[in-house]
Amino acid sequence: MGFRQNNQISRALIVQRSYLEQFGYLKKGQPEVGNLLMGDVSHSYEDEFRIAIKTLQEFGGIPVTGEIDHSTKELMKQKRCGRPDREVGDENRRKKRFAVQGEKWKHTNLTWR
Repeated sequence: MGFRQNNQISRALIVQRSYLEQFGYLKKGQPEVGNLLMGDVSHSYEDEFRIAIKTLQEFGGIPVTGEIDHSTKELMKQKRCGRPDREVGDENRRKKRFAVQGEKWKHTNLTWR
């Protein structure tokens, strides 16, 4: 693989990563730096990237492969608004585990002993 071809692959990965960051599939920043403290940089980054691709594919309604295939590239080329599909930190946000049903409680004066 020549320098030019390797450089084109690097550019494509940068574009794909920035797309995933822009629309909330990857956290913005440099995960490689944080992962240096943890050990295996390439493994954890590849896992995060693959999960982000799978989530994008699921959200886009295309076959979920975890790879950037032709249909994923076409999905990424489509025009769209700039709002993220997912908010960063959504997965950690507390989920609502109840549903409000029935009428409002009519008693406003409380008594106790």
